[in-house]
Amino acid sequence: MVREMLVPALDKFIIMDDVTLTDETDTFGTVALEGPNAAEIAKKLTSINLGDLKDLSFQETVVAGISCALTKRSPGGVAGAEFLSTREDLPRLWRVLREAVESAGGTPIGYKALNALRLEQGIPWLVTTSATSRFRMKPAYRTRTSATRKAATPDKKLWNVCARAAT
Repeated sequence: MVREMLVPALDKFIIMDDVTLTDETDTFGTVALEGPNAAEIAKKLTSINLGDLKDLSFQETVVAGISCALTKRSPGGVAGAEFLSTREDLPRLWRVLREAVESAGGTPIGYKALNALRLEQGIPWLVTTSATSRFRMKPAYRTRTSATRKAATPDKKLWNVCARAAT
């Protein structure tokens, strides 16, 4: 639903600029690296220091021969990296990131577990309302789910190395 609404919504703000908006969802995808050592792992893989980047800024890079763009994300105040790459390179990028995370003592988690952690941190979630076709912030309630209880044991470091096709 958001996909169909986004380009027309942004298009009405282009008045005199020479800009063309296209939907590249089928061409590109993202893989995120988040957790307590995400910045350190990102630096080892890319030589980019996330501390030098502003939140949501991006930089072109290469990871194990895969061209991609790195975006700094800091949900909950912990610097993480989101890698934008072609869909054909995503499985290989996923394997490289997973191996780096596992060698650092972490483990991949799915998007549902990451979303549960977001809720625990009280970070709001951007959603759309179909009735108004507008974006609004959905309040995040502090909850504790069995999925996060199991994943959040003191001896486990939590990571998000999750190919998100559609966050």
